[in-house]
Amino acid sequence: MKLDKRIKNRGWIFDCFNAHIAEQYIGEECYMTNFLELFSDLSSVNKCRLDSVVKDSYFYNKEVDKSFAFCLPVKWIESQKPQWRAFKDHAEYKEFLNDGIIESWVKIKDKSTDKIYELMYVGGGDDKICLGGMMFLVSRLFDTFELFNESTGQWQPFGVKE
Repeated sequence: MKLDKRIKNRGWIFDCFNAHIAEQYIGEECYMTNFLELFSDLSSVNKCRLDSVVKDSYFYNKEVDKSFAFCLPVKWIESQKPQWRAFKDHAEYKEFLNDGIIESWVKIKDKSTDKIYELMYVGGGDDKICLGGMMFLVSRLFDTFELFNESTGQWQPFGVKE
């Protein structure tokens, strides 16, 4: 799992400068490491219980009998899981259309350029949706575009809320 860069910017990773604040997470699961750059991929970081904060500088776990320089509570990561996901397939997208949220014309916005396209929904099959005569994988639509929701008048991810 890749760590969102915003987490580091929000000060969610405890170190020697704010270790005293981490005491409230004693007994809870945390990601702990001695190398800050390892937080860019949480699969390479120790996930263990925070047993104590040593000298307001280090984070200790009894199970591995080791102190770590950096600590990130697991529940903070879990609270940041996306609320949206891509449509599972074309059938789920069609079901979404039946809710009256969009008509046969679809307004999408490229996330990287903010360029807006208005395309006709033509159909699709399995994991593809045809917009404006072009076939898109539903996962690519979710990763690349936002969808204008006519009923709310706002942009949303190209998918559904979980």
